[in-house]
Amino acid sequence: MAATYSALSSVIRNDHELMVTAETYILERVPGLSEEALREIKLEAARNQLNVPMMSGLEAVESEAARWHVVSSGCPGIDQLLQYRGFATGTITEFAGMSATGKTQLAFFSILTSLCLVPQSTALFVDSNCSFSIERIKTLFEKSDRFHAAREQGMTAEHILSRLKVSHCYDAHQLLDLLTSLQWSLYNQTGEFEGQLKFLIIDSVGSLLAPVVGLPGQQAFLSSVGVVLDAISSYGIPVVVCAFEISLSC
Repeated sequence: MAATYSALSSVIRNDHELMVTAETYILERVPGLSEEALREIKLEAARNQLNVPMMSGLEAVESEAARWHVVSSGCPGIDQLLQYRGFATGTITEFAGMSATGKTQLAFFSILTSLCLVPQSTALFVDSNCSFSIERIKTLFEKSDRFHAAREQGMTAEHILSRLKVSHCYDAHQLLDLLTSLQWSLYNQTGEFEGQLKFLIIDSVGSLLAPVVGLPGQQAFLSSVGVVLDAISSYGIPVVVCAFEISLSC
């Protein structure tokens, strides 16, 4: 039920379309849910959304400024093409391209750069096509000049890997469940890993969402994925998605 609350609370807004999206998702995932139960879930989600600490306008500005930072992609040429010269907190960046054009390599460089930037930070790599390679990550860290400073400071590949979590995901519903669970943990500040999370990469979102694109009634589901990703990024986490077949804007 916690995941259900999270899925709905992430889209409680003064927007009827988003509310319908949330209801559709919940009714699909919890068959036979009564109208009364759905109403209770809505009320609980609304309470969660409103349960935020009060602060002055100046405090809010200072709090937001403290959370703002930009993580380099690890590739100066790519950084120059990005709006914020890197991946800014609270943003979602999508890289799309044909197979074997370097999307996964860029993802590895980006995640290593993030983990080197803050020694206590963690990162999540969602792997949908078995692209993740421990040996490849270790080789990049140990051989690339871009991480020379981190190595000089005593950081090791083992230290990097201890703060990197890889989640294998092979269908769209599994992806939404994973993201919803992550958002719920961030909201409730549960879990040491989630509390230090500073980077999220999905490689590749296209292979997960392509099978449901165009199917009847799936537009609401696709919207839910985007809404939950946006909610996760709002915690000051740069989100990067790699795509081959489709775009999240579909």
